[in-house]
Amino acid sequence: LTHQLGLVDIRLAFEQHSTLVRWLADRDLAGLSLGLVPDAYLEYQVGALTYCAFVEYDRGTETLGRIERKVRAYLDLAQSGRFERTFRRRFFRLCIVTDSVGRLATISQSAGRITDRIMRLTTLPELSHHGPLMSIWRRPGASGSESLTGS
Repeated sequence: LTHQLGLVDIRLAFEQHSTLVRWLADRDLAGLSLGLVPDAYLEYQVGALTYCAFVEYDRGTETLGRIERKVRAYLDLAQSGRFERTFRRRFFRLCIVTDSVGRLATISQSAGRITDRIMRLTTLPELSHHGPLMSIWRRPGASGSESLTGS
């Protein structure tokens, strides 16, 4: 239940700060043969641009090995062309939202060994307080924060 409520908070943050075009929950994504079942997929507009993202909400219950396998699966989804064929979009971000800065740092270090290109991380308190468009997202290995609409 706590996991589902966290996902509701994530969705509300996007709805309040952007135009949420599409939100697919895990049950909607399960039959798409993506190689994994994300917590959510969303498309949101800022101005004239549409952005795509998968959401993984981490409450600290999954092992780092499992998170690393998921990151590899997302990387494969991006590189294989399956994402573009399935969603008719070219690019996506993997947004990992955690409950604490400590867990964020641990995931960033572990998953950052796989890629720093598609993945951005933040905490649910930061997301809820500032909204998803602010510079609250961390790229693995980077010292600063950035927005989802930046490069």
